[in-house]
Amino acid sequence: MIVADSLLSMSSWAYTEENVNNAKNTIDLKDAGFLTLNIDLIQMGLGGNDSWSEIGEPVEKYRVPAKHYKYSFYIKPIEVTVENKLSDLAQSLKY
Repeated sequence: MIVADSLLSMSSWAYTEENVNNAKNTIDLKDAGFLTLNIDLIQMGLGGNDSWSEIGEPVEKYRVPAKHYKYSFYIKPIEVTVENKLSDLAQSLKY
């Protein structure tokens, strides 16, 4: 379970970062046999209104301003059972 001091942008892949970066097509993605977890504070939107002019960048509200950002989190191993529900565990954790 990830416990953080703020909302985070997270994703997981069944692929390695190297595989994702080198794949030319989705058929080139190979299951790594484990999950890669990406934990970011925030992510900027992709693309804009077009790709051939100065408005090709993301719309202002989807941009992340260049500045110093700080966030923290910790990863807590958990065991979920019938008696020990995930929702109960989540409510008991505090940052």
